[in-house]
Amino acid sequence: MRIMNTSALDFKIRAGKVRTTIVKDVPWAMLEACERRAQRNHGQSLERLAERGGLDAGETLCILDDKSWDEAYPGTATSGLSVDDEETLHIRLAARIAAWEKEHRL
Repeated sequence: MRIMNTSALDFKIRAGKVRTTIVKDVPWAMLEACERRAQRNHGQSLERLAERGGLDAGETLCILDDKSWDEAYPGTATSGLSVDDEETLHIRLAARIAAWEKEHRL
C-alpha cells in the first residue's frame, strides 16, 4: 500500500478497533469526487477531515458509496460496530482501493 501519492498526500484511515490495520490510507484522487458527500456526512471538507486525522474505514466507504452512516449501517449509530465488522470494512475498503488503482493503472 502506498504511503504517498506523487500529486498529493493520501487520505489517512484511522484503525479504530481492528486488530490488524489493513488499510492505512486511500489515494486522495479516489476521494476527490466525493467532496460533497464528505461535507454532508461530516460538515467538513476532505482537507479538513485529513487535517483532523482522517476517517475510519466505514466512514470512508459511506463517502465512496454516497451514503450517510444510517443508510449504510442502520441501527449502529449509538452502539457502534463490532471488531469483526470493522475488520470486514477494512477488507472491503482494501478491495475498493485495489479495483480503483487497477482501473487507473496505478
